[in-house]
Amino acid sequence: MNKLFLTGTVQRPPKVAYTPNGKKVLTFPLHSRDSGLTVDVLFAGDRHPADLGSTVGGEILVAGALVGVGTGQDQTVRIEASQILWMEE
Repeated sequence: MNKLFLTGTVQRPPKVAYTPNGKKVLTFPLHSRDSGLTVDVLFAGDRHPADLGSTVGGEILVAGALVGVGTGQDQTVRIEASQILWMEE
């Protein structure tokens, strides 16, 4: 099973793209203070957090799967998110 839960801060407003069939896709970097890592998050689906762009610097929890992107030496890691939750202050 490949299930990941990661908390961190949104580093910049998400980039918005659309698939050929019109599905909205968001991508943004998420920085984890605990590990010091920044991971790219891809979120596609029907339920988009409408105000994610206004949470830059805010803490969120991302649930999803860890995937590799690219080939050979150029392979990087990304989270394909299935759910995004805002952390309470």
